[in-house]
Amino acid sequence: MTEIATSLADWPYAWAYFFPVMLLSIAIGTFTPAAHSILEQGGFPQPRHQPLNVYVYLFAGCQSAVGLSVAVLEALGDWKAVGVILGCLTPMALLSTSLSAVKGGTGLGSAFWTHGVMTVIGTRAAWRLVQEHW
Repeated sequence: MTEIATSLADWPYAWAYFFPVMLLSIAIGTFTPAAHSILEQGGFPQPRHQPLNVYVYLFAGCQSAVGLSVAVLEALGDWKAVGVILGCLTPMALLSTSLSAVKGGTGLGSAFWTHGVMTVIGTRAAWRLVQEHW
């Protein structure tokens, strides 16, 4: 029972390690033939018969920069900075949830499951990391 309690207490770190992998995977996937599928799953479908909107590539660049920054800070053991970055991404995550619901055409339910749940988990993990390392 103690092992379970210990592993549950470490969940913010598991999230923090998963987060940059997720961002880097999305960023790299944007430059592959799977880009349209990735964007559809994220709630931002693009017309398949047209090139991707230039903002998709700018978004991928931002995702890779944030993902790489968080990964480097984790490798350096700077958990205070990791917590701050994850916390500062909450407004962006709320915006992406809203845009996915309103402009993405997939509706609120899909936006909640693709963005909203991750926002809640990420914000809670950030708060725990900041509390622990501040």
